[in-house]
Amino acid sequence: MTGERNAVLRESPGKDATARELARAFVQPVVAVLESGGECWIRLVGRLLATGGDGLDAVAESFFERNAAFVAQLDRLCPGIPRRTLDFRLSQAMTVTLNVLGDVGRTRRLHGPDAADWTTGQIVGDLVDVVTSILAGPPGARRRK
Repeated sequence: MTGERNAVLRESPGKDATARELARAFVQPVVAVLESGGECWIRLVGRLLATGGDGLDAVAESFFERNAAFVAQLDRLCPGIPRRTLDFRLSQAMTVTLNVLGDVGRTRRLHGPDAADWTTGQIVGDLVDVVTSILAGPPGARRRK
């Protein structure tokens, strides 16, 4: 997934990504895992993040190292925002992404009968919107100089 994220970022060298482009680059590799039958893996990692079970330290330790290029783009998008805040945003984006894509059926059920025909593509579109908001932060804090 990290390789796919970094590949998306390399597609536009010299150009800073928008929050939405970063959100797509963040969510799409998890969608690819889902489409390849990896729903159980997504649930496992999501549960590990949610419960803090054994192995969380290994996941957390390598998460930001593997996503260094992604965090660098996020830093350029949000200048002046402390690194710990950017890391927090990224980890929360991962948590919500794994939670939603780890059980798309549950996501539908949580939203009642009106969501029964909510396609996975529509869910992913809405998820990208949410992740965009998480990564960008509050409107007044997006472009601190």
